[in-house]
Amino acid sequence: MGDAGSMLLGFAVAWLCVCVSQRASAQVSPVTMLWLVALPMYELLWTTLRRLARGVSPFLADRDHFHHLLIRAGLGVRGAFTVFVTFATLLAGMGLAVNGLGLPDFVSVILFALAGVGVTWLMTRADLMLPFMPPALRRQGLASVRVGLQA
Repeated sequence: MGDAGSMLLGFAVAWLCVCVSQRASAQVSPVTMLWLVALPMYELLWTTLRRLARGVSPFLADRDHFHHLLIRAGLGVRGAFTVFVTFATLLAGMGLAVNGLGLPDFVSVILFALAGVGVTWLMTRADLMLPFMPPALRRQGLASVRVGLQA
C-alpha cells in the first residue's frame, strides 16, 4: 500500500469516526469509535512506549510490531492476518456492546485500556496462540517458500 495509501486510509477512517460520532443525531459516543480502531491504537501506543523505554526514537523502524511478533511465533502471513481480523472484530464488537448497554464513557475507557493491556500481552506472547491456529495458517518451512518463489 505504501505510505501515501496508508495515510489516505487512516485519514478516511478518522474522518468517518469523527462524522459518525459528532453529529447532533449521533447514536455512538466518541469513545465507541476508539473501539473500532482499537488494534491500530494499541499498536501505536505499544510501539511508542516500547521505543521510549529503550531510549530509542519512536520514529525509528524496528521489527517488533504485532505482525512481526506473530510471524516470529510461527504464524504465516495468513495466520497473522486472521489474528488481526479476529481481534479487530472482537474489539469492535465489545465497543458496540458497551455502547448498546448504555454504560458510561468512563467505564468504556477503562475497559478499552484493560483490553489494550490484554491484547498487547497476547501479541508479545504470540506463541500462546499457536496451538489454537489450524496448520494451514502456520508458517511453512523454508523449502516450500523457496519452491513457491521459483514457481
